[in-house]
Amino acid sequence: MPFTQGPSYNGELTTTFEDVILIPLPCWIFLVTMAVMFIINRIRARSKVTVTDEHGKPVKPAPSGPDEQGARRHLRLRWTTYIFFLFTFGILFLSFDEIARLAILGWGVGLLPFVPITTIIATVLYLLRYRLGAASHSGPGPSGMERGIVWRILAFWAGMIIMEGLKLHTLNELKASFPRKDTGYPVEQQMFDVAILTACMAIVFILTIVEMVRPNFTVK
Repeated sequence: MPFTQGPSYNGELTTTFEDVILIPLPCWIFLVTMAVMFIINRIRARSKVTVTDEHGKPVKPAPSGPDEQGARRHLRLRWTTYIFFLFTFGILFLSFDEIARLAILGWGVGLLPFVPITTIIATVLYLLRYRLGAASHSGPGPSGMERGIVWRILAFWAGMIIMEGLKLHTLNELKASFPRKDTGYPVEQQMFDVAILTACMAIVFILTIVEMVRPNFTVK
C-alpha cells in the first residue's frame, strides 16, 4: 500500500497534502502542548518545598478555608456526557472507516491514523481532567491543569473542524475530474463520510464548551 497518493488539481490543495500535513497538524500541536504542560507541571511539583515535622515526615498543609476541607470533585454523568460519548464513537468509526477504505483502494492513507489515536487520547484526558487536576490543586474550584486540558482539547477540535472542512472543499473540487466511480470508494462517498465526521467533531466541540460552562461534577 502506498504511503499516500493523490492527483493535483490546477495548483490547488490536494488530498495528499491535507492527509499528510493539514489533517494531522492539530493532532501534533495537541500532543506536543499536552506533553509540555505535563512536563512543566511535573517540574513545578518537584520544586515545591516540602514541610516536615520533627521526625522528618512530610506535613500536609492545613486547608485555607472551610470550602477546601475535604473537598473532592467527582465526575457526574449527565445527558451531555452520554451524547459526548456517542459522537466521539462516531468520530472513531468514521475515521477508521475512511482509513480502511482508502487502504483497500490503494489510494494511500497519509498520516490519517493520527486522528483516531489523538481522539482517544483527548477523550481519556477529558474524562480524567478532574483527577489530573486534583494532583496539583486541593480546592473545590478548577485547577490550572484542568483548565489547560480543556482549552487544549477545544483548540484540537477547532483545528480538526477547520482542516476537515478544507479537505471537504478539496474533495468537492476534485469530484469532477477524479470521481473514482469505478472504485469501491467513490469521491462522493468520501465527501459524505468527511461531512458527517466534521459534523460529529463540531458537536463534540460544542458539548465540551457546554460542560466547561456548566461543569459536570459534584463536590464531596
